[in-house]
Amino acid sequence: DYSTDFYTDKIIAYIDQNIADDKPFFAYATYTSPHWPLQVDKKYSDKYKGMYDEGYEQLRIERLNSLKKAGIIPANSKQPPAHARVKPWDSLSDIEKMKESRKMELYAGMLDNLDENIGRLISYLKEIGKYDNTLFVFMSDNGAAHRDFINAEAYQVLKEYYNDEYEHMGNPDSYISYGPQWAEAGSAPFRYFK
Repeated sequence: DYSTDFYTDKIIAYIDQNIADDKPFFAYATYTSPHWPLQVDKKYSDKYKGMYDEGYEQLRIERLNSLKKAGIIPANSKQPPAHARVKPWDSLSDIEKMKESRKMELYAGMLDNLDENIGRLISYLKEIGKYDNTLFVFMSDNGAAHRDFINAEAYQVLKEYYNDEYEHMGNPDSYISYGPQWAEAGSAPFRYFK
């Protein structure tokens, strides 16, 4: 089972188990998505096919501009310089660009699946009449993670068990993380990453 789907099923079953007693309940949904390894059913990730083909540098610019437009940051805000470990998008080969774009398609697909599951939980609470009396606290444990374990020298053992070839990316036999380049884009307009 995909953990996000499984956890939602379990939380709904937990709430449903004692629904007749009409007592308050506490449910702690500890979703692991969107965490590495980036794995999700293609029905989610394929919706984002091509959306990140312009690269991580372009995404940083787009996010900075959207925050300015929304008035969340000052209009004169400047993009901080890229981290030294981030290779310029234009220096990547075509296959490297494809793989890099796929990382963000997977990440976006994981967020899409998470959003769908939170929606399932909300719909269930509305269905049983508990939504208006429920407090939601939604938080994350950290910011955008820069680590790329399968390519890190200390974790070469991962390559014995996982396949990071393009065709496998997102499958249970892949171990993909999005690395400093996409983490930095995800942290825009701030400098670097977690």
